[in-house]
Amino acid sequence: MALLLAIALKSRPAHIVALSLIFVCSLSAWPVAEYGEQAYDVMESKITADRDGVAWLDAHAQRATRALPVFYVLAGVAFLGLIVPWKFPKTSSPLLALTLVCTFVALAAGCWIGYAGGQIRHKEFRYGKPSEPLGGYEKMRE
Repeated sequence: MALLLAIALKSRPAHIVALSLIFVCSLSAWPVAEYGEQAYDVMESKITADRDGVAWLDAHAQRATRALPVFYVLAGVAFLGLIVPWKFPKTSSPLLALTLVCTFVALAAGCWIGYAGGQIRHKEFRYGKPSEPLGGYEKMRE
């Protein structure tokens, strides 16, 4: 929302604030993934009786591993949007547009990951099984 507002205002200070927020928030995917990986075994031991919950936990971890580069790309594009226009001012609009597109892709990736995460302990929200193969996360860790 901050980036959309900054684009509408056509204000470089607003662009800087929005791009800084996006940069910091997208880089926060790294500690989230790191702590999520550490919590995987703990969560798995808590829900071992629920086979569907374990399948969704595995799917959640697989999705997070696959989507993590999207957040890093977003951080890189936002960083470029902050730095490059100082030297080349005409690049501001294309970089803002690219950042906006990458932001929506990252938002979709976060929703995709979060959907699987919500299925882990909430049986009432489950419809079917995850599309990812069970045990795939363990193979990804190797």
